Amino acid sequence: MNRHITRLSHVGIQTTDLGRSLAWYTHVLGLDEAFRLVRDGKTWIVYLHAAGQSFIELFAPRPGMDAPPHAHFSLQVADIEAAVTDLRKRLPPESSRHDEIMTGTDGSRLYNFFDPDGHRIEFQELRPESRQARALA
Repeated sequence: MNRHITRLSHVGIQTTDLGRSLAWYTHVLGLDEAFRLVRDGKTWIVYLHAAGQSFIELFAPRPGMDAPPHAHFSLQVADIEAAVTDLRKRLPPESSRHDEIMTGTDGSRLYNFFDPDGHRIEFQELRPESRQARALA
């Protein structure tokens, strides 16, 4: 068991039609919209509150995309520096494409790495000013 992981933070899902997917997740599953992230004046991601402190991210289609690629998942950590330092002890070089911890558009701190099939996994530390923390408050 990894002592740094506190919960599953969110699941990111690429959509082919954001409106259709948003309607399905809100009407069929009954999830509530928490907030939206906008890029270049257009909705880029819609965050849905799943339960407790968990979210689902619906990504708008990308230009020229025929079918959605695989999704990613995010694991919340209490201390991202400690979690990443510990992870790097076991992480093969091909699993790390960008070695830095970054601050996301949503205000959380993130570190991305990849499994052997190329699926992106994200460590996420929520900060009090992050959009998720504000949505939960």
